Amino acid sequence: MRYNNIMKKFLKYYLVATVIVTSIVIYAVYASFAYTAAPVKVGTEFLVTLKTGDISVAYEMTSERFRDNVTPRMLEFYLESHPIITNYTEFSFYTKQVEDGFAKLGGTIISEHGTEDDGVGYVNVQLIFEDDEWKILSFDDRDPLVVDERTVDDIDFEHFY
Repeated sequence: MRYNNIMKKFLKYYLVATVIVTSIVIYAVYASFAYTAAPVKVGTEFLVTLKTGDISVAYEMTSERFRDNVTPRMLEFYLESHPIITNYTEFSFYTKQVEDGFAKLGGTIISEHGTEDDGVGYVNVQLIFEDDEWKILSFDDRDPLVVDERTVDDIDFEHFY
């Protein structure tokens, strides 16, 4: 009899603990996706806006620090010299990192004019949480596996394009 009471209590506590741990894991997974969703949405909208050629709208999606260093004309020159950013068939972000008001997105972009072998490039977007929304801090088409810890303050904007 005493053994049955001990087993019932054990099972009760075990089930409660299992439910709590499972809830925490589910919440953590949901939170991690929700936490990266907003920067991914803004990064995606930015690249789509660049593809449509609406540079003025894309420029308004950039951060104050970006606009302090890059004029709309400089942005146009950069895009002209990096056509894969505006002439692509698809892109996807496979790395997403959000920390302390900054987000880094990295992925691949497929050129409209290339083949499967030579038309695949990279796309990297850095964002900053500014004025209660995510804004573009920088972007480029370099290989994200090459370690580069530059910030917008480190970029030589005299030779940006």
